[in-house]
Amino acid sequence: MNKNFSSFIPFVLYSLFILVIPLIFLIYEAFHTNLSPLFISVLLSAAGQSFMQASVSTVLAVLAGIPAGFLLVIYGGRGKNTIISLLLVTYVMPGIIMALGIISLFGYSSRFWEIIYGNIAYNAPLIAVLSFATGSSTSLPEVYSAKILGAT
Repeated sequence: MNKNFSSFIPFVLYSLFILVIPLIFLIYEAFHTNLSPLFISVLLSAAGQSFMQASVSTVLAVLAGIPAGFLLVIYGGRGKNTIISLLLVTYVMPGIIMALGIISLFGYSSRFWEIIYGNIAYNAPLIAVLSFATGSSTSLPEVYSAKILGAT
């Protein structure tokens, strides 16, 4: 047996017995049970609510993050690296700390806009830093070329 293949066998067995086979049983049981119309309506309602929350929080996070990243590209003063580091603090701390902060701010009720706020507080800084990285890596000749070609 090849040495590389023999070291790969435990990973394949682990993946097969721990991950793949239970997933196959789960999918089989999910589609071969008798579902009541009430359960289906609740399931579709939850899926619709999740899709609505994801859509609204994505749009609002992009609307907050891209202008912040653009302002970071324009800003040339002191403390720019500190601002970027502070924007990335949400990704350094565990998610449970973010959740506890939002719970302490709003309480235990999980209303629509509180969940949206939690998603925006977590995702908008990342969008700001990514748009800053994209804007700062664009060179001046590229900007001039874009203006010549008609960009505004």
